[in-house]
Order: sequence, then structure tokens, then C-alpha cells
Amino acid sequence: MDYWVLIVVFQKFDVRELLDSSVKLMDGKSPLEINLGPLNVFKKPILKAIKGTVIEKLLKDHDVIKSNMKY
Repeated sequence: MDYWVLIVVFQKFDVRELLDSSVKLMDGKSPLEINLGPLNVFKKPILKAIKGTVIEKLLKDHDVIKSNMKY
């Protein structure tokens, strides 16, 4: 394996930074706002399952779940 590939593969990434980056790369839109085609049916059940958990708070803090989203 190439030296630079090993550096990238074995680095630790902070989930909060990855969430912020995903929202910034989409010009402030949440990844949940995009159309996933047939996978859209999984959005609401997953969001209902995480409601009231630390995961929901984390996603709200990093604008993945926005205050005007209904689920």
C-alpha cells in the first residue's frame, strides 16, 4: 500500500467535524433534504427511532436535523 493511503486510512475522524463538513459541502442544506429515491422510505422511521436520544441532539447541533423539519 502506498504511504499516503495508510496515513488517510488510519487517521481518526471526529464525527462532529464530518457532520459539519457534510452540511457545508451542500451549501447549508441538510443531507436529509436531498432526494434519495427509493431510500426515502427509511428517513422517517429512522428519525422517529432516534427521537429524544443523544444522536438526535448531535444531529440538531450540527444542522443535519433542522428545527423546521417534521418527522
